[in-house]
Amino acid sequence: MAPALPRARPAGALRRLAGLACLLLAACGGGGSGGSVGGGSIFYDVPGGGGARVEVPNLTASDLWPTYGSLSMGRYSHTATLLASGRVLVAGGTVAGTLLTDRAEIYVPSTQQFVTTTGSMAVARSNHVAVRLLDGRVLLAGGYVEGSLGVLSVLDRAEVFDPSTGTFTEVGRMVRPRTDAAAALLPDGRVLVTGGSRLEGGDLLDHDDAEVFDPATGRFALLASRMLHTRATHLLLPLGDGSLLLAGGSDADERCERFEPGSDAFVPFAPPGTGGPRYNACGAVLPGGAALVAGGGNSNAVFYAPADGSGVRDASSPLARNRVFATATPVSDHVVLVVGGYDFGNGGVLTRSCELLVEDGSTPGAGTYATALVFPRGMGAHSATRLPDGRILFVGGIGTDPAQAGQASAYLLTP
Repeated sequence: MAPALPRARPAGALRRLAGLACLLLAACGGGGSGGSVGGGSIFYDVPGGGGARVEVPNLTASDLWPTYGSLSMGRYSHTATLLASGRVLVAGGTVAGTLLTDRAEIYVPSTQQFVTTTGSMAVARSNHVAVRLLDGRVLLAGGYVEGSLGVLSVLDRAEVFDPSTGTFTEVGRMVRPRTDAAAALLPDGRVLVTGGSRLEGGDLLDHDDAEVFDPATGRFALLASRMLHTRATHLLLPLGDGSLLLAGGSDADERCERFEPGSDAFVPFAPPGTGGPRYNACGAVLPGGAALVAGGGNSNAVFYAPADGSGVRDASSPLARNRVFATATPVSDHVVLVVGGYDFGNGGVLTRSCELLVEDGSTPGAGTYATALVFPRGMGAHSATRLPDGRILFVGGIGTDPAQAGQASAYLLTP
């Protein structure tokens, strides 16, 4: 079986599992349509806001530095989880081709070094989910595994990382094997795992169901309520009203929906006017409770407000690039930084460029802005973690060599 990532996931629940061939990998700039940030901050005047303004920061190469230490190995499609201590657990991922890793390491902000954990994971995995539990431990579940030499399979195994011991312990298996699923912590301490794909023969079939993990029992249980349609490589983001937004995925169905924790039910959420199908999109949650979803097979950006807010609205200007496998991270209360990604609509370019998306709180979708910030290399299938002090840690990502080896580099951005 060919490598699972990076690849373009065509719309529909049934897809051949195949590597993305003949990528044109290039480093390139590019900016947004809403304006340009260079030489100093600019201010967005809020329409109808009585003179209110939103500052759009000027980010440049001088704000980005390599960490003092690098990862012990190159990896991509890993997980990066912020721990209660402010450290970051980097776990699993693809090293190159179908070679996955069972190693994990901890990023220590005070030294900017990565320290290998005491124990290895129970199984080498990639494209899995990771969620920090209320007690500080981290649940890791599903993903790909190299079942036999050069052949990937989909996992139903799960384990928990304990920061106090640095070790991993297996827990109950998931009801379904799932890769490219999404997961989030629920208010009662359970973990919701939605969608994802399973393998049947050489085909990937997407799930339309979800299950929950109960830390008290260490077991998973299937939910009675199903999603509106199948989803994999989708987003699961908390909204300010306590519900969870499900958006995008490899299915051609464009409908988004909300999960209501109080009833354990999935309910429809009005689709965006120009949303379009999207897979491996990036998303972020803003302090006001709205969520942003951008890229993933098209260049538009959409803001999702809580149910009691303004609903779903498109950004007034699109991304400059059609970004897949990018990251989106808040840099302030109203501004989200989008980094890297593949532009499959432009020859499969792996870009090192960035864009800023502005949301002023009263008028979602204020605009997209170019920025002078450019990474030293193309970034894709990497992770971005906002640290407690406001800095953003970027880890790993796919390389540009024919073997698609992971990168061991890491960067710190000071907004």
